Amino acid sequence: MDAGEELLAAWLKLTVSIRGNRILKGLSLNEIMALRAIISEGGPEGLNAKMVGERLRLLKSQTHNVLRTLEDGGLVELKRGERDQRTIYALATPRGREVYSREHGQVMELIRAVEEKLGEDNCRLLTALTNKAIDAAGQAAGRYDHGKDNN
Repeated sequence: MDAGEELLAAWLKLTVSIRGNRILKGLSLNEIMALRAIISEGGPEGLNAKMVGERLRLLKSQTHNVLRTLEDGGLVELKRGERDQRTIYALATPRGREVYSREHGQVMELIRAVEEKLGEDNCRLLTALTNKAIDAAGQAAGRYDHGKDNN
């Protein structure tokens, strides 16, 4: 088997093994990532919906749908900006923070077990190589550069 096939096989195995342990099992990947961005980057007013879309590289309509789903689930509150009523901000609710924190903690237990098995240096190397692989794949597809975002 050539190196590319080995990489694909390993990537698929990792994806399958993580799929059952993903953060917030009841939400889509976009919803998970939006909630993460809102919690980690949002200020007291929340995170601008446009910025959520930029972080996730979503269209405006996709961002709207993701945020509405999170709002319907009671995980975020959407409100208009005080200065500009056209601007929508997403703010994580206490329930959203609690659910995210709990699920994130469970995933971090899995990550810590991997880190313990591989060691800190190998984990950092794996992270760097994974980011390079993401960049290379995105550049080949012409649409993503991890280094610009660093998310």
